[in-house]
Amino acid sequence: MVYYPAKKPWFEEFFSSFGDKVQTRILQAQLGENYHLIEKVKNLQNYQGIQVRMPQDIVIK
Repeated sequence: MVYYPAKKPWFEEFFSSFGDKVQTRILQAQLGENYHLIEKVKNLQNYQGIQVRMPQDIVIK
């Protein structure tokens, strides 16, 4: 029996997620407090179609 989509071996999943985390930490260290602004710009690239945005962000800590 074959299951689709084929699952990656555990070590491939581990190292691919590890690389993403390292890149994120390096960017956070370099940009400091401005990192969240860069993330917002990256997220804007993913939006498709017409959307309405609130002028404020609600942050719950």
